[in-house]
Amino acid sequence: MNLLIVEGDEIQAEVYQLSLSDDFVVSRVDNFTLAQKKLREDHFDIVLCDWEVGDHKATAITVNNRNSQSSLQAPVVVVVTEDAREASMISAYNGGVSYYITKPYKVIQFTETLLSIKNQILTLREMQADNIQTLKATKRALTRSAIFELGMDILSQGNHATDAREIARVTLSALRLHGIYAAIEFRNIRSPLYFDTDLTCCDDTTKKVFSVLRKQGGVYCFGRRAMINDDDISLLIKSVEHQDPAIFEVITTLGAKLLPSLNARYKCLLQEQALVDTQRDLTNIVQLGDKAHADVVKANMKLASSLTGSVTAAVKAGNLTAQQGEEVNQCIEGTISQALNNDNMTDFTALLHAVGERLEERLMELAIYHRDTSVEVDEETYRDLEYF
Repeated sequence: MNLLIVEGDEIQAEVYQLSLSDDFVVSRVDNFTLAQKKLREDHFDIVLCDWEVGDHKATAITVNNRNSQSSLQAPVVVVVTEDAREASMISAYNGGVSYYITKPYKVIQFTETLLSIKNQILTLREMQADNIQTLKATKRALTRSAIFELGMDILSQGNHATDAREIARVTLSALRLHGIYAAIEFRNIRSPLYFDTDLTCCDDTTKKVFSVLRKQGGVYCFGRRAMINDDDISLLIKSVEHQDPAIFEVITTLGAKLLPSLNARYKCLLQEQALVDTQRDLTNIVQLGDKAHADVVKANMKLASSLTGSVTAAVKAGNLTAQQGEEVNQCIEGTISQALNNDNMTDFTALLHAVGERLEERLMELAIYHRDTSVEVDEETYRDLEYF
């Protein structure tokens, strides 16, 4: 610990140096002007001086310290003087002097006082260091809390997403607001979907990164970037504003816990879309079946009408008797009626209608038809990202 002695008396200065050099790094000047210069050049924890040295008083140091340094950085000023006047003592304390010791004094008590000051300064430094660490830990905890709250918000909004683009918008915009810039890939049986931070399609380099790193396990970190993978979704963390490595670890942990839920939602959307497509195809089949059945009925009725007309003409021409004509017409009508009353065809048509109705009811329960996806959210222009 550094101690500055301001003493014009050579003998007294030497006494101080001999008695204090074991516990302090001692420097010495002989006036307050040099002391002020010394304090500007180096840091001293304690200044030991007389109340008056030459034409200046010790308050010259304290005033200069108050103007140039914070109270925690300013040295402790200890005055040792023969001036025992109460007015001088009050002036010294009012001027910022910490200790005012009058001569004669007991050497042991004087040394113990300086050592006590030293211990207090060391204790204060430890408290300052602890406070700094506490502030850092508090800030880190608040950031961790905010990041996990971000994850909950993404999950909450993602559960209402109606397609992959909306999942990407919810996820990427929320991450961006917290200084996390990312891209996302959705895989399906046709071709992957890619969304960059601004929801535009990823460039070829980023696509290549996805194709390579999607096979590297759940979480793959490279530098301050990471690829987080699940069955059908991959999330690429491209840039993070937070410089704390612990915060980056929190972000990757969040991503590893968040992605399975987003993947489940994406699978659910694929399944819902499959149901929609199936219901649409089934409806088309039912409509085609109804139309085909109606065409068959119409054709049979036309055939029956044509045959009946031919029999009537034959009766009139004398080729058939009236009784024979009636018997032939009854046979034609019976045959046509039997063809039109096909129970298997009726049962099949009824089954298709029933399946279609049940499927439509299920889709209505999933609220697929009630979601309004026509409203597009305007995306602000994002800043350029440089990586790889």
